[in-house]
Amino acid sequence: AGGSWSLPDRSDLGMDLSAVLESEIGHDALLIIENLQTFDDIHTVDPEVMGNLSARDPLVIYRGDTQGGARADAVHALIRGTGLPVFAFVDFDPAGLVIASGLPRLNQVLAPPLQDLAAIIQARGIAKRYLEQVAMAAHAMQQIQGDARTGPLWHVIHAAGKALPQEYFHRHAK
Repeated sequence: AGGSWSLPDRSDLGMDLSAVLESEIGHDALLIIENLQTFDDIHTVDPEVMGNLSARDPLVIYRGDTQGGARADAVHALIRGTGLPVFAFVDFDPAGLVIASGLPRLNQVLAPPLQDLAAIIQARGIAKRYLEQVAMAAHAMQQIQGDARTGPLWHVIHAAGKALPQEYFHRHAK
């Protein structure tokens, strides 16, 4: 294990965490993706978003969920077990910002320029999704608002009163 992996589009590799950490990871960053569909289609994400990633060869990681085999706690352990920069691409909603803010050593949340994001959320955002999540995320809002990596995104989302799934930025989704 360890090393660097280059896989065909829409493929992934499941590995035991201890096997990954037993030797140096040959990538220059960790890119944590919230949704499985975006993880599978990362190669289709708009350059307006991916162009903000300063790393050139990140290890792309699905953050896990309750139904799949990947687990969020294993992702956190992977982050803590490396010294690599951490980037996140999450939904532009309260739950996505909670996920991003909880990542150890988060460097940046990938997003288009804020003024573009504001216009897109205003035009294509989902108010119901925002309203369903905002109360559940109340416990983390102070931390999110005060964080330079998540606060500006929260301001855009909150001002619109809408959420936007990350899948919007798949080139084939528009």
